[in-house]
Amino acid sequence: MNFEELRREGSTPAIYPNAGQCRYLCWTREDAGRYGEILKKAFPNILFYRDLGYRASRPEKPELVFLDRLDSLDADTRVEAVFPYPGWKPELVWEAPSWHWKNYLSPIIMIGINTYDRIQKIEWSGVATDRPIENYFSTDIKTSYRRQIADEVRIQSKVIRLADQMCVRTISVIWMSYADYLAKRGKIWGKRQVYVRHVTHAVMDWYRAAPGRMIDFSGGRDGWGITNVPVDEIPDEWWKGKIRPKWTQRR
Repeated sequence: MNFEELRREGSTPAIYPNAGQCRYLCWTREDAGRYGEILKKAFPNILFYRDLGYRASRPEKPELVFLDRLDSLDADTRVEAVFPYPGWKPELVWEAPSWHWKNYLSPIIMIGINTYDRIQKIEWSGVATDRPIENYFSTDIKTSYRRQIADEVRIQSKVIRLADQMCVRTISVIWMSYADYLAKRGKIWGKRQVYVRHVTHAVMDWYRAAPGRMIDFSGGRDGWGITNVPVDEIPDEWWKGKIRPKWTQRR
């Protein structure tokens, strides 16, 4: 298999990109800027550009906006990253119903940037609360790559690993009501496996700085809510019946 030829084979390669990894995380705009610098140090050839979004499906050729830093945009958006080979030119071609790179690049990294830090005032399923609830929403980093090419597997794995190294892991907990949340009567969400959100130290400091703050809240009409909780706030009895990862025992 000739990687040099594969990555030049055009926008519709014979080996199609497979679904890759996805990492949900809570981070600040400053965290994103630092992550971009870490990526550039690890991959000097990395190229950041603003996601084409809806513009990719319009026949008018979109303008490519390249970025030096991941924290340089002034609105919530998505940024993509590719790893160009020597001599590659950033050209777009129209292949209905959308625009694509003239020469296929992979892996492709899709990064959700919180240029407005994702702190929002929320309600708990319509329940009146004695103070506004502050919630820090998550975004994600997704990868697309060809598993048949070892170099692509290595690159996208390192991209995810570098994001993980900036974070601590939290556990998804379900509260059957707001009263249960206040009383700390929760359960780890999931049948046996646990769900995890990665949270940067900056967001964790924000969470711990005041009572009632939440990480990535979601709720239902029946009054239940799911938040993400640091491991040191989860009682041992909540782990009964769950597969407890080894990292949760390192307190």
